[in-house]
Amino acid sequence: MQAESLSPLHSVFARALELQCSLPEFLRLGLYQKGLYQQDLGVHLTAEAVACDSGEPAELIERAGQRFSSLLAAQVQHLVNTDSAVLLVGGSMDKVAEEISVATQITTASILDLKVELNFDVIVIEGSIIYLDQLAVLSKSRQLLNPNGKLLFFGEFLDDDSALAPSELANLSSLRQLSRRLGMELLEEADLTASAIESARQLSALLNAHHHNLDELPQLIDTDIDSCVQELLNAVAEFESRRRCFRLFQFSMMAMPEGEYAEAEYSDIDSFDPLEIADLFQKSFGVDFDAEIWRWKYIEGDGKCVVARPTRDGAIVAHYGGAPRHICYFGTAALAIQVCDVMVLPEIRGQYGKNSLFFKVAATFLEREIGNTVRHLLGFGFPNQKAMTIAIRLGLYEKTDDFVEVLYPRSDEPMKNSAYTVTTLDLADEKQRLQLDSLWRAMRADFEDNIIGVRNCDYIRYRYFEHPFARRKQYRCVLIRDSISHQPLAIAILKNKDSYTLIMDLICPLDSVSPAICTLNRELGESSQTQGLKMWITRGCLSRVMLDGAIVNELGIEIPCNSWNPGPGAASLYGRWWLTAGDMDFM
Repeated sequence: MQAESLSPLHSVFARALELQCSLPEFLRLGLYQKGLYQQDLGVHLTAEAVACDSGEPAELIERAGQRFSSLLAAQVQHLVNTDSAVLLVGGSMDKVAEEISVATQITTASILDLKVELNFDVIVIEGSIIYLDQLAVLSKSRQLLNPNGKLLFFGEFLDDDSALAPSELANLSSLRQLSRRLGMELLEEADLTASAIESARQLSALLNAHHHNLDELPQLIDTDIDSCVQELLNAVAEFESRRRCFRLFQFSMMAMPEGEYAEAEYSDIDSFDPLEIADLFQKSFGVDFDAEIWRWKYIEGDGKCVVARPTRDGAIVAHYGGAPRHICYFGTAALAIQVCDVMVLPEIRGQYGKNSLFFKVAATFLEREIGNTVRHLLGFGFPNQKAMTIAIRLGLYEKTDDFVEVLYPRSDEPMKNSAYTVTTLDLADEKQRLQLDSLWRAMRADFEDNIIGVRNCDYIRYRYFEHPFARRKQYRCVLIRDSISHQPLAIAILKNKDSYTLIMDLICPLDSVSPAICTLNRELGESSQTQGLKMWITRGCLSRVMLDGAIVNELGIEIPCNSWNPGPGAASLYGRWWLTAGDMDFM
């Protein structure tokens, strides 16, 4: 990494090296391991140079970095001839380029900025692979490599993602799966974790030796320097516990990639215009594409997706999306994502094996978005039983609950005798906003042994006041209050559905659920415009919304959890979700 382009924290490392010796041209892993040998690559580094190495930390760091450059250069030279084209990606690749004498064409650039018309025989990528960058980097590498081309890249990865601990680093399992999905074969893998540990220790020694002299950096304060030291300590701890590793990989493009859609291209939400989805959406769901709902969900709501095209320039034929949702996970704040807009072109939808586009977009999405170490801890959704059965068979999902319908008997009791009143919720009224948040806090406290989506004022505004359906007058948001004290009992969101009034959402503590539903039922009992009141709820929470005489109907909808990427399993989640119709993006 170039010293002039370093972040403020990493500038500490550069300044420490400058104080010890001349300003380094790059900062990265140094090679400290003894006798590293890769037979297939024909590269051998003798032990003597490392074993006899001694000196001040900065000198050791500089020499170790040079050894690593020599290793990379030797590997590249083993793979190329005088007619080869080589692409070097990374701030310290100039040092590697100086040692490569065979290739006639050497390019150093940012890989994502290159035009796909260029072709290379070898691509070398430096630096840790952030999990959200993994798809873009590997896909672009595939586009730029010649048919028999080789990809070398190195960096930090998660070797153990079994613990609930978010990280920006890609994990090894998803790397191996994604690379194979993209038609790449893993040829060699060198574990350089020992060198990474020693690099971190040498940098730590350097910082300790020059801590007081680093205060002169104008953009830094003592806490920044302490943060650097702590960052190194954390890295060493994760390396030593084998949670984190440092690897050097060599991939080759497969001569005969697997599956009918081996040439398919995969990309994310930023790779297409929403109107490109319109035809696929209409053919998948039998309804017109709604650009306003798409904008609400994916742009205003920061939605995520993975799409597939059969070829680089082909139309999108598969889409797997998700809408992020803040949740309370057994009393702790977390982020989940509701899987939505799962679409495969009907002509190819009948193929549901592990070579199908459905599986590939789904698995890629789950690896990127859901699990212990990525952005969203949990995934949930509302697939029908056929879709659920297929996903379970492919190892993508497990079941955590059923979604059921409760029909409440029509009330004959007049509203004038009710202990409560029902008025329109007005979020422009600060008092009502405060009451909403107070009701949500009380509800959240009752669900510390469950999983529930956040229902505070910000969420209610986004979901029920900014949704395109709100502008089309499809929601009725009401505040239920005590008739005498005017204290709030609950907030409810209602929608007409199949001649019934559906409770989309209910925000109140558990002991207020029954009186709130009874009050709504009384009010609707005086209306001739609805056949009655109903609610959709997860079966695990059914007992909390039951009234005498209520009828329970099956909806044929099951609630899944991710079982592809390491994360909380179905056994710990079963029957714990509180989900209602309002948790569905399309209602």
